[in-house]
Amino acid sequence: MTAMNIHVYAKNPNAVPTDIEYMFVYSRMVPCILVDVEYRRSPEHKFPASNEDAKSVVAWVAANKASLGGASSSKIGVSGDSNGGRLAAVMCYDLPRVVDFAVLIYPKVSYQDYPSCDEFKDGPLLPKVRMDWFSRLTLTEDDYRNPRASVVLQPDHSVMPPTLVLVAELDPLRDGALDYVKILTAAGVDVEMELIKGVPHTFWTLPGAFKENCQRSYERVAAFIRKQSL
Repeated sequence: MTAMNIHVYAKNPNAVPTDIEYMFVYSRMVPCILVDVEYRRSPEHKFPASNEDAKSVVAWVAANKASLGGASSSKIGVSGDSNGGRLAAVMCYDLPRVVDFAVLIYPKVSYQDYPSCDEFKDGPLLPKVRMDWFSRLTLTEDDYRNPRASVVLQPDHSVMPPTLVLVAELDPLRDGALDYVKILTAAGVDVEMELIKGVPHTFWTLPGAFKENCQRSYERVAAFIRKQSL
């Protein structure tokens, strides 16, 4: 009997406790144990507080698989959306060989301005003025160049496990995510990318508004996770 995988999910920092319907994609479509990360948030807790909390959760999960209903052979996956996607990626660098696979959903991977940041600066859900405001509440300008904040600056990308990156077409974070996929590919990482057409940032958490796109995305993620169990 195959041991059940354990999946650690880091939510977008703007998510509220009741806004987790989309997270059930893992438990409904994939046999897995789902761990929901609750981490400290800005402005009360600056960088790298959220990093350290997420790292502690993954390290604890790795040391306590059995108490969660898993087995020693259970694989550990991480995923997250937006800044949660950044946290999921950082966990792979901070804990190399602990995380077995990653799903990054329109992740925030860099604090530099890519063309899509200007292209969608007035777009819905994540206009540039709001994105910059979030950044100022969390990081200093020096922090922007820290590899644990901007994962594209990590010195060794080869430690990343098999990774799926979902990219929203109408998202200011789009080009950063696409650039990150190229970086991982060049490092020899087993990386897959899915560009979801016609959707903005945060679509993943809004199945009521983007029903068909969300369903296709959920199925894509589920298929990727199932493949990691083989």
